[in-house]
Amino acid sequence: MFMPMRSSVAALSLALLLALAIGLAPSTRATSPEAGWSVRVRMPDLEAGQLQVEFGLPAATHGREPLSVCLFMEGAGRFVRDMRLGDAQSDAKIVADPDDGDCWNIHPSSQAVWPRAVGYRVDLKAMAAQHGEPDYAEHILATYVWNEQAVLLHPSPLPEHAPIQIELVLPPNTPLLVPWLELPAKAGSSSRFFRSDSAQHDLGSYIVFGPRLRSLGTLGLPSGGAVASGHKEASARLSLVDLPHRASDDTLRAWMQGALGAVSRFYGELMPSEVAVTLVPMGGSSEPGIYGSVLRPLRPSAVIYFGAASDRLNLHDDWLATHELFHIGNPFIKGRLPWLIEGFTTYYQEVLRVRSGAVRREETWEDLQRMLGRYCQPQEGRSLAEDSRQMRKTHRYQRVYWGGACVALGLDMAIRVRARRASESGVAARAEQGAAAGTGMELRSLDDALRKLRRDSLRKPLTEDEVLAVLDAAAGERLATRLVHETRSIPLADWLRKLGVRPRSDGAGRGGGVGSAWAAKAAASAGVVLDDTAPLAAIRRALF
Repeated sequence: MFMPMRSSVAALSLALLLALAIGLAPSTRATSPEAGWSVRVRMPDLEAGQLQVEFGLPAATHGREPLSVCLFMEGAGRFVRDMRLGDAQSDAKIVADPDDGDCWNIHPSSQAVWPRAVGYRVDLKAMAAQHGEPDYAEHILATYVWNEQAVLLHPSPLPEHAPIQIELVLPPNTPLLVPWLELPAKAGSSSRFFRSDSAQHDLGSYIVFGPRLRSLGTLGLPSGGAVASGHKEASARLSLVDLPHRASDDTLRAWMQGALGAVSRFYGELMPSEVAVTLVPMGGSSEPGIYGSVLRPLRPSAVIYFGAASDRLNLHDDWLATHELFHIGNPFIKGRLPWLIEGFTTYYQEVLRVRSGAVRREETWEDLQRMLGRYCQPQEGRSLAEDSRQMRKTHRYQRVYWGGACVALGLDMAIRVRARRASESGVAARAEQGAAAGTGMELRSLDDALRKLRRDSLRKPLTEDEVLAVLDAAAGERLATRLVHETRSIPLADWLRKLGVRPRSDGAGRGGGVGSAWAAKAAASAGVVLDDTAPLAAIRRALF
């Protein structure tokens, strides 16, 4: 999520997994925890905004201990109405958790017989009026944007890898965008059916429906290289909440194609095969990207707000879309790690726009020099790790985002310098041996390190120590650990000097060295001079 709003990147434990079953007749109920999970969601009247949710417990539910069911978004429980049990022994009950207003406990009967169904209603319109953001709900002229984590209960404990069938019942011909895989329609049914799973639900999805929603089509995304056999080409389904705005459909599609294309080329085969993106114009603003939020399971969804008065939506004028969409390939992390997830994403929002040809190198180095100069250094003896942990309490968002970007720059330099020295020394064979031993020698850039983290995290979410171990190995020293926990000065000025990034007021590098004519031309239009005689000028050019 863009600065300074809180991150919406859900990093919840994959051990808490949805296993909801609803509205099933006795003959079709699930017979094991691994099959038959489903959810039924209805909104018969879009103007009223009352979302009716039902789920049924699987036939295999047993034991006498109560089952805890919760909403993941804090305060969402205030909008739940009419919580009830159905088809149960008379003394089965559901009781609000006295210690958590977003949780309830389901108790079986005295004979340990569990209820077949639990139903409730969510006042989505009231939730939107109170919160007005996609991580809870937003209501726009009978069109709704909502996060399943704020609406659909999460029982715990639950099995991993549980398939979920979701049924949505809306008024006829209601436009809809969800990231789930749609199943064939059932004969004679007005419902739409989707397949999800427990991991998808745990990390969340944005659901958008209503009369103002309009499809802008599907965008094919480049992989950046050859696609392996069996790997599905990435694509994005793009929709618009169609409020008054100046930008044409072609402009909106080109904007998203640029941002998604830059991200897809970076991740390659690690790019999720399909992404659902909803664009929302905001009246009274001529800014391009204003606000964005991404939920990033393997079928990610994003909501991006743009200025309704803007007709210039492109990667040169807007960094937000690239930032938000880069999140969809972030590694899965245990807990929250803003210095990595937000900080490294901030670095790549700049890098990828240059690589795509949308922004000149001089402009980006000027921006990096300014922002890193303000936020790279520890403040009042606090390390980036500490500021990252306390970010939501202290609201030092810029420090964490750009401090993390500073760490990313230092690591990218170090990894590339190490790889270049290894290449110049003719140690390719040793590099292969190092790769096999897990030393990180196979990683030639921060790009490679992030792709490795993503790949590793698909097997299991990573801890902070595991992340730092990969980054340190790639750098050949404990550089990542040191930078993240540093409480004293970080040598940013020295990094920039070696890279040949100099303030325009600095006369050094403008004389008769290699590339001086080009540097002088850059100086006329930018606040920095890029000196090709600097020791690491080749590394600077390789970054972007």
